[in-house]
Amino acid sequence: METIIYIVQRLRAIFKIYYFTWMARLIFTSRVSLKGVVCIGFPAIFKYPQSEITIGKGSRLRSNDLGWTGMRCGSLLMQTFSANARIVVRDDVELNGVEIYCRSTTVEIGYGSILAPSVKILDTDFHGQNEGLFKDDAGFSSDRPMFIGKNVWIGEGAIILKGATIGDNSIIGAHAVVSGTVGEGCVIAGNPG
Repeated sequence: METIIYIVQRLRAIFKIYYFTWMARLIFTSRVSLKGVVCIGFPAIFKYPQSEITIGKGSRLRSNDLGWTGMRCGSLLMQTFSANARIVVRDDVELNGVEIYCRSTTVEIGYGSILAPSVKILDTDFHGQNEGLFKDDAGFSSDRPMFIGKNVWIGEGAIILKGATIGDNSIIGAHAVVSGTVGEGCVIAGNPG
């Protein structure tokens, strides 16, 4: 029995070394800019060649971790899908188990913003209206850039859709769906559009 326990422990150790090496290679060889970023857990960052992912100084990326509230946050995922895609996270932003999908435009998150667990940000519908659902380039013409201003708080499970603009110092309630423009200093919840 002790031999089996020892073997399982060794396999776990080997897996951890392989996983850490793979994640370091993924983050650093794909030229993701990490200037003084604090990573808690292991964020998954998938960068398409020639696309851009920039994460500002003092930002905190929390992935699969028990936060200070005791609430578990999920995996943090950032992914670009084409050479034109740009994800820009300004300084002092906190991302807690957030998913950001940028297909062909720009997703920008302003200075000092905090995004709670399970927030999803998408610049695309991932399909076209008349261009065929199963083509690789279907729907690129309908992708829209998104901008999240400075000092914005986005609550758990909110979905920020293509073309959304959220003004500085705004609060987005938990599980809200945002697809339009939110002015500066606004508090919204539900499905405001």
